[in-house]
Formats: sequence, structure tokens, C-alpha cells
Amino acid sequence: NDNNTYQAGGLLSSPKSHGMLAQRHLGPTGMTIIKMSPEQYSASFEYVPLLLEMMEKRGFRAEQLLEGIALPERSQWNEPGLRVLASEYEQLIRRALALSGEPWLGWEFGLSMNVSTHGFLGYAAMSSATLGDAIDLAVKFFRTRSTIVALEFFTDGEQAVIQADEQLALNDLANFSIESLFSSLYFMAQKMLSDQML
Repeated sequence: NDNNTYQAGGLLSSPKSHGMLAQRHLGPTGMTIIKMSPEQYSASFEYVPLLLEMMEKRGFRAEQLLEGIALPERSQWNEPGLRVLASEYEQLIRRALALSGEPWLGWEFGLSMNVSTHGFLGYAAMSSATLGDAIDLAVKFFRTRSTIVALEFFTDGEQAVIQADEQLALNDLANFSIESLFSSLYFMAQKMLSDQML
């Protein structure tokens, strides 16, 4: 399998404008490892309780999502630097999608994120002098939040583009993963721009 690329872009001449470009080649069910060993693909654990909280608001108990998934004990969930393996995160996301039946769950998940969800990187990015500085910082240190995708930031003519490159094949989880990533970035950028206008 080849890893896929996803892009979100906005016109440089209009900071408030936005657009979406996406290249998706959905393969067989499940994430397929491409480059590294499975243990090297992970995400920050903060995203796990956030997903559980969102699903609980929909009427689903945490136990329904966590059954059979080998996660750390709840007493460890607030430990700094705790990670969730991609294989475990995959199971949790797939179960949330199956229970909710919501095709836009990834967008909703990204919308539910705030600065604290992204840890020190979120606070540092939101404290940046400009949106461009914030994006540069987020892209440079994104691996501290997830190694499932890698981010790039570049300009293409009048377009400023954030590109997400799969580090493992997302396959049927591509919609959720990419929508949650880009919607989180989009809404945080909106907040930063609105704060700067005050």
C-alpha cells in the first residue's frame, strides 16, 4: 500500500477564506503498516478520554467503547507523555463510528478539541505572534501529538497549504482521521484570528 496525501488550503490574499482539497484512495478495512514497526505509530493519550466524553454525550457508556481494548488503567490516564498505540486507537475509533452511525463523527471530534487537548504544543501555537508562526510550530512539532500522519506547510501560488501525509495507511478510517485533524486546525485558527482582532 502507498501512503496518501490530504491537503487543506486557503488564499494568502484572504486570511478568512478557506478551501479543502483531498486525495483519498480507500483500501481494505484496517490500518496497514507501511514504514515502521506497529509500536512506533501512536498518538497522545489526551485524545482517548475526549472521544469517550463525546460518545458519552451521545448516550454511549465508556465501557461499550473500551471493551477488549488494551489501554492503561484509568489511574494512569493523566500521566505526562502517555501514548495510545495506533492499533488500539484504531479499535476505539472504529467502535465509535459503528455505535454512532455518524459519518461526520471526525468533524465533530475535531470541533470538540481545544487548546488543552493538544498539550504544550497547543498552548505554544496559540501564543504565537501570527497564524503563520502558529502553523509553523504545529507542523514542526506535530510528531509530539501523533506519528500516524506527518504535517507539511508550504505555499502554492496564492494558496497556503497544510498537507497531511499518512505514515500508515488509514484506509476506512481516513475520513475520521483527516476530518478531525483539519477541523481542529481550522477552528483553532479561527479562534486565533478572532482573538487577534480584539
